[in-house]
Amino acid sequence: MNKKLIATTTTTLIALGIAAWAGLAYSTGGKVEEALRSMAAPAPDAAAASAWRVADLEHARGVLASSGQFRVIYEDGEDRLPFLVTYSVDHKALPASAASFSWKLQPEGPLAADLKSTAGTDVQVTGTGTIAYSGSVSSDFQLPAVSTRSEGRSLSITASTGTARYDDTRLEAQWTLDQLTMRGKGEALEVRGTKVSFDVDHATGSQALARLSVDRIDTAVGSFEGLDLTAESRRNADRMDTTVSQSLRRIEAMGQAFSDLQLKWEVNGLHAESLEKLVLLAQHSGDSMSLTLKERLAAAEAIETLLNKGFSFGMPTLTGKGRDGGVEASFKITLAAAQGEQTALADRVQSSGTASVKGALLSPEQVEMATNSGFAVTQGDTLTTGYQYARGLLKVNDRELDASFIDAALFRADEQLQVLLSSMKTQR
Repeated sequence: MNKKLIATTTTTLIALGIAAWAGLAYSTGGKVEEALRSMAAPAPDAAAASAWRVADLEHARGVLASSGQFRVIYEDGEDRLPFLVTYSVDHKALPASAASFSWKLQPEGPLAADLKSTAGTDVQVTGTGTIAYSGSVSSDFQLPAVSTRSEGRSLSITASTGTARYDDTRLEAQWTLDQLTMRGKGEALEVRGTKVSFDVDHATGSQALARLSVDRIDTAVGSFEGLDLTAESRRNADRMDTTVSQSLRRIEAMGQAFSDLQLKWEVNGLHAESLEKLVLLAQHSGDSMSLTLKERLAAAEAIETLLNKGFSFGMPTLTGKGRDGGVEASFKITLAAAQGEQTALADRVQSSGTASVKGALLSPEQVEMATNSGFAVTQGDTLTTGYQYARGLLKVNDRELDASFIDAALFRADEQLQVLLSSMKTQR
């Protein structure tokens, strides 16, 4: 084959490859700009659903790289917190990712001044990340160390790091802080091994998970080990279920020690759309809780729907161990859905629960008082009690008691609730 032809063909292919690569890079830059401008000008319904917004976008687009800045503003009622974000994007297409970027976030206004007076320096968050060909965005981030002393008080926070990932359906993030120490006025607090994470399905709102864990907390009066706090909400059809779990491996304070503490709360079956409506109205009104007539009517309708649809609330788990024994307890309150004209709380509320204390956590006198009153029974070294309530009937350890005081309390709650709803529906 003619050598000149081969050389020409090779050169042409290389040129076409470079042109295609540059074209892909330019196209990626266009998609980045489009995404940023979409963030700065979201659809009206999306903007109304969040207290966060993006503004003042300034974007300079190039063939292989782009840069710019924008503000992220949090507005909740009277609170307004602006943050300035500056960034640079390298959108040269590579096998591992479509683009890479770096960014810096700085608070502005009074918040920046308050943070600087506390930390002694400007506080900023920096990070680097990548954009995948699928469109998902991943980034790490770093927060600086803070050390300050003022008027006999000191604050020390080690540098911390985290990661975040965002795509069309999910937002995931993790943050780790090695140590925080506060001292002054005879008080001391040291927190070690803090980890925060969350995972949110932002596309459908069907699931959200947040978790806080701390290895150890030392104070002037005691210490805590192995703290774990987890909150999870899941949407099931038109209902929302929420669980908050707390655990503590060990606590020592004022000469007492407890271990293996676990506490779980559940709220199940809340009407999801009504709950979301109330949350949105609360965000818009802020601390003032000032609503227009239209908003008050919407809030009243949401509250009525929540109550009429029914839900349950309870503590399915409470356990803990002390040096001389342990405790277990649980309870549940159910508000059944209204049937026809039946809306009174007293007609629809039911509740049950159990509790037991094992060992010598209670004194012999306390045990005797509980058993003599009939509110508890002993089984070996364990004191137990249980109750059930439905309208007009309260059973404690299968012993029937007058429940009229509970019925009366529910009727009073009904009356107060109707007064509240009526005032919300009245034009002022």
